[in-house]
Amino acid sequence: MPNKTVISVVIFILLIVILVVYLATRPNSLIPQIIHLPASNTNTIANTTNKTIPNNTIPTNTTNNTNSSGLSGECISSTERVPVPNGNFSLGTYQSWTTTGLGFGSEPFNIISANNEGAYYGAPWSGYNGIFIATTYSGGISFQAGNLTSDYFLVTEPYLNFKIISPQNSQLYLELLTDNQTFIKIHYNTYLAANNTEAATHFVNASIPLVSLLCKYVRVRVVANVLGTVTTRDQYLAVTDFHLSRVPYAESGIIVNQTIS
Repeated sequence: MPNKTVISVVIFILLIVILVVYLATRPNSLIPQIIHLPASNTNTIANTTNKTIPNNTIPTNTTNNTNSSGLSGECISSTERVPVPNGNFSLGTYQSWTTTGLGFGSEPFNIISANNEGAYYGAPWSGYNGIFIATTYSGGISFQAGNLTSDYFLVTEPYLNFKIISPQNSQLYLELLTDNQTFIKIHYNTYLAANNTEAATHFVNASIPLVSLLCKYVRVRVVANVLGTVTTRDQYLAVTDFHLSRVPYAESGIIVNQTIS
């Protein structure tokens, strides 16, 4: 009779062989599958504090936020008024803005001091908010040309509102820039505002629709290419109180013409 130990070993080996053959012939569904996850999306919106020119990239998250006004989008603000950085020049400096030329001076114009000192044409300044404005008016009959350009900011509301004094002049206008290219150029004549009896010193509300620029970065550029003389003493620009808003605040009839690129 064969040794019982030998028989046990042979049976064990046969069982192992049968098991291997069985597993080799089973469907692949029992074999764990390797799952290849997609690479993470590296597209991110530029940091709002970045002073370099960002790409106008809409956030890649596909979940829309909808606020009470019915507007939807990843960047829509939860508040109805969003200040443009230093948009009313309350810092007393041109921080968050860049000047070119001499026109707007080295710092904003203190309108409270100007009123106290009689530094105006005809009547005290009115219709403004705060203490400071940006202007090419220099307190006399002589002023220089220059540009004033904001840093990039994210459009989170459908309107850009601001206050402005501007006579009709092809060399005085305001632009919105996207990627350093002009998106819209607007010429104003605030002297046409209704009941504006002191037009040279009274600020008028203006508004630019930004619906097509929601969730994009823009800059504001104020352009004054006029040199002041005795005959052009009223041909200056003054602006303040730039902010984004859910609704427009604008005086009708003050836009002379506008060009959209």
